[in-house]
Amino acid sequence: NALASLVLHGRGWVFAAHGKGEGGGHDVQRNAAIQRLKKRQWRPPTGPRSPAQYRAAKHMWWRKFALCKAVQTQAVGAAAATARHRCVARAAAGDEDVPDGGEYNITKNRAAGGERRLASLYPFVAASASLMVLWVFGPFPGSWLTGVQEHDTFVSDLYQRLHFDTIIAPASLLLKYGEAGRAPALMHALPGAVWCALAPLQLHPRSRTAFGGGLHRWGGRAMLAAAAALMVGYAVIDANALFADVHDFGGRGGGVADAVDAAAAAAVASHWTEATSSVLQSQSAEVVVGASASYWPGENGTLPSLPPFNVVGIRSIAMWFIATGVAAGITAARGGFRYHRRWALRHVGAGLWVAGQRPLFAALRVAAAGAGALGLCDGTGDTSAVADAFYYSGYATTFVYFAAAEWALREADTKP
Repeated sequence: NALASLVLHGRGWVFAAHGKGEGGGHDVQRNAAIQRLKKRQWRPPTGPRSPAQYRAAKHMWWRKFALCKAVQTQAVGAAAATARHRCVARAAAGDEDVPDGGEYNITKNRAAGGERRLASLYPFVAASASLMVLWVFGPFPGSWLTGVQEHDTFVSDLYQRLHFDTIIAPASLLLKYGEAGRAPALMHALPGAVWCALAPLQLHPRSRTAFGGGLHRWGGRAMLAAAAALMVGYAVIDANALFADVHDFGGRGGGVADAVDAAAAAAVASHWTEATSSVLQSQSAEVVVGASASYWPGENGTLPSLPPFNVVGIRSIAMWFIATGVAAGITAARGGFRYHRRWALRHVGAGLWVAGQRPLFAALRVAAAGAGALGLCDGTGDTSAVADAFYYSGYATTFVYFAAAEWALREADTKP
């Protein structure tokens, strides 16, 4: 009698019949079984049978071999090999207690579903990454050259000739980073383009197997290095307060942000007044004189204020981008590829949403300008309207990209 086992051969499963003969019979039987399987042929391991018995045996054997594959998919490391061989041996012995076929189908469908979801998102990832690469390295606006006088003059002149300053937004939205010198362009825009170019490469399935996985490993390291560099550039932007609501929109952050900031300012003023009043009532005049410096407004009579809503939001996204990148790198280094896959998808979503905001913002502004030209609405060129379009498009794309990453990883993480 032959002992059935499964041998991992290439990308598929190869059936080998190990005989008990001596000498070269063992290798001859095994190689013959492998060749038959490669030709999509199958022969029962026992003597002659009728056609009906042949078909029944063929169905039974291959069904149980498929069930054994589910065990291998769910197991890890040495335990996977042990479980696989035990399952094969039980199937070969005719044991009916092999895991139910429904369990195998669920596992298989989940893994396939995860790949289908990621495949459906891949064109959007590639398009977003391509847009950002062209945005940085293209002739317009060519962000990596921001801060170079000739480039900034060319972009500003072209922007005005195309009437983008009245239809879309002021030219300072593109050129303001030059006020901090060349650092934002070279340390934020340039590594950001490299990061975007590597994102679709890293998500492509073939990158995991090309050059024995070396392409994926080194691509991931380069991507994380680019992420670290662009966050240094972001720190320069943040330190110089080059935010759109402060710099380009006259302090307008959109309707939602303005309402939140007004409520926060009112709450701070109310708390400050109550705290100051309690000190004045509970302390003597001499104590008040010494303690009032801690409670009264500043030298210019201004109350302390919280950071604007949009600034808090963009800083939170920046921290999430850093956290997901660090988690993706650590899980990959430790061999936890299932968790690495989760954090890598989140990292891509946390950084690539910026690419989706640009065309959506432009589309909203063009639509608003068209509606204004037709007399359907007024004030489409006001600063508040531009700020609304800019930040609402940012909110929408952030939500979509973050949600898409979560949607893809919910099923994709069943594959190691």
